[in-house]
Amino acid sequence: MDTESVFNKLNGIVFTGGLSKRMGFPKALLLYNDKPLYKHTASLLLPFVENIYFSHKKESCTLPEDEKMIIYDVYPDAGPMGGILTALEHLKSPVLSLPCDTPRIDHEILTALVQSRDIKNICTVFYDPFQKRYEPLIGIWEISAINILTEAIDQNQFSLQKILESNHVNKIPVPDFSKFKNFNTPEDWDSVND
Repeated sequence: MDTESVFNKLNGIVFTGGLSKRMGFPKALLLYNDKPLYKHTASLLLPFVENIYFSHKKESCTLPEDEKMIIYDVYPDAGPMGGILTALEHLKSPVLSLPCDTPRIDHEILTALVQSRDIKNICTVFYDPFQKRYEPLIGIWEISAINILTEAIDQNQFSLQKILESNHVNKIPVPDFSKFKNFNTPEDWDSVND
């Protein structure tokens, strides 16, 4: 498959977090290597996508970005599934997604993800075989996922794990568990640079 054409078909989505209640401060605005986390995350996606957008709920943090680059979640009660579906419907293109609260994800991991992409599946995501869990927000979601996600939300079923278990998914082994660690509290954040 022509790698260049695969890259050009992707838009990037940075999930900037929910209300950050446990953190007590919007995670997206925390500084990491002297940059707000949402900008650090966007810089990781930049080599792989045509455009980058920021996804969050209306009532969460305000980002100092062009309003055209913000995608407000239209399924606010559906959790991360709602954010993915909103992005797919809004952009009408496959998306490479990354949450802002996994700052140790790096270029090598994203390269492995993009090179493993299989457009015949609804998504390409990392999978932890020990915990038997997917990493649904670090992935490539195809347009074919729209109907499946819509049906799940219509039935008030919001588990991405169940969606991924019961559909055609290209799962990639997690290459380095330490790089997938996310954080939700000030104590977690203190350990990010450990």
